[in-house]
Amino acid sequence: MAIGALTIFAADSLGIILRYHEMKKLAIVALIIIAFLTGANIIGVKTSGIVQDVLTFLKVAIWIVFTLCGIFFIKSINLTIVTGNSSKLATAVLIAIWAYLGFEEITMPAEEIKNLRDIPLAIIITISFATILYIAVSIVTLGILGPSKLATLGKRRVETAARVMWGTIGGDIFSLFMVFSIVAVMNGVLLANSRLLFAFARDGLISVKLAKVHSKFRTPWIAILTQALIASLVVIFFTTIAEVLSMIDFVLLVPYLFVSAALLVQSIRRKSTEKAPFRLPCEKIIAIIAFIMSAILIVNFAIDPSNLKAIAYGVTAIIVGIPIYFISTKARKTS
Repeated sequence: MAIGALTIFAADSLGIILRYHEMKKLAIVALIIIAFLTGANIIGVKTSGIVQDVLTFLKVAIWIVFTLCGIFFIKSINLTIVTGNSSKLATAVLIAIWAYLGFEEITMPAEEIKNLRDIPLAIIITISFATILYIAVSIVTLGILGPSKLATLGKRRVETAARVMWGTIGGDIFSLFMVFSIVAVMNGVLLANSRLLFAFARDGLISVKLAKVHSKFRTPWIAILTQALIASLVVIFFTTIAEVLSMIDFVLLVPYLFVSAALLVQSIRRKSTEKAPFRLPCEKIIAIIAFIMSAILIVNFAIDPSNLKAIAYGVTAIIVGIPIYFISTKARKTS
């Protein structure tokens, strides 16, 4: 579902460049992007890895350039604090979490990593760098446009700030790099999560067909195609970016509840003499805080009537997994 949401973003940025904003035709562009990345991932990890390296370099480069150039366009009056509607804070936080989701995917190839202590180090470095970059981009955008202007721009705030700095042509180039940035994230999600589906299928948690490896390219091609199909359905049935992001974040916060609880239980049960690749300092306290914060975000989001549709889709997505699990495990036992 995240791939579908990101594709809508990419198509929208292309629409800005082409001065075209009809969502139905932009959806066709989004589906073409999904098809291209799906093909690259099926051909092989090396191909998708090269694509990822190039796109990631372009992604980070454009944000750094935007921040450094934007410093000279900031107006101090635009950085004044303005009070807003605090009732929407929980929804705003939930959407902001979207920017950080994916850090946990570093753990997916853990069985192929020689030194497991590299995993928490990679997570800490990644989140720290991303946080600094996000804050810098937000300050620059606010300093250029001001809070009143920002409130009227929806999801095109940063691209509007780029046009203020660099004019129409420069803004179009920035939007093109935005497409590269989004496609880089899409490719990373497609690469990592297809392996997650493959692992589920290999362990008999879902259909074993998803564990099938392509005879020539040696990639889990059915798992990759399944992801592409789900992403395409999101593109077809969702039209509002905020709606699909809220639904995805709502769904992904549910596992965080269980992961936080599992960390707490594991920490309590672990013997002091038991060896582990690494241990989280104050992990019991962190687990409790993470559980409480996840629960608060979910409850605050759920009690807002405007989120009813996103919640309905999210709960449905979770519930659908239950029969799939039991059907798959039963099929494994009978076979």
